[in-house]
Amino acid sequence: MTWLRCADRALLRGARRGRALLGRPPDVNLDRRLVQAVQAGAVVAVRSPFAGVVVSAIVWTAGWARARSAHQREVDQLVSEVPDLIELFRLATAAGLTVHLAVAAVAARSRGVLGAALTEVPARVAVGERLADALDRFAGSGEPVRPLGAALAAAERYGDPLVPNLERLSIEGRMLRRRHAEEAARRLPVQLLFPLVLCVLPAFVLLAVAPLLLAAMPHLPR
Repeated sequence: MTWLRCADRALLRGARRGRALLGRPPDVNLDRRLVQAVQAGAVVAVRSPFAGVVVSAIVWTAGWARARSAHQREVDQLVSEVPDLIELFRLATAAGLTVHLAVAAVAARSRGVLGAALTEVPARVAVGERLADALDRFAGSGEPVRPLGAALAAAERYGDPLVPNLERLSIEGRMLRRRHAEEAARRLPVQLLFPLVLCVLPAFVLLAVAPLLLAAMPHLPR
């Protein structure tokens, strides 16, 4: 097992160096998927080089599909949570709270991924970080969160009016959430094709078509 760990580390270092030579930003997950594909292909290539290439391609494609699916789920969750978070900030600012007090109040009442990310903002401020800088970090939680984080940071840093921006972001956030829901509904028939073809159709053939063929076989001309 020791030599396997050493080989794994060597491949990871090689992947990082190759990425640095190409001028690409670091991506630990991508490097890990590349190493897994190379290792799986190398094990099979001992018997068959062609099979090793095929296995490497399959492992790489499967890892890429899992990563893409996980990223899509994360984006969908953020898109679903952002409009509700904006509404909480609208209520807080309408009640006369400053950005600092609004962030503390909303963070105490938020749940989900954004609730956890927003809770870090008061914690960072408590250890001496500026509120605007902490809000910039919050804006980096994901692309759907960036407009809200930028609006809050601009209101704190430059005194920009927050209420009109929150009203605009609330409308845009609800529209984006509706578009994502419509896209998910359109993808559903395509996703149902896989279980339909592999599960329902074979069962239908076995239960409906196969008995008819078996009953007709004695009457077929020889």
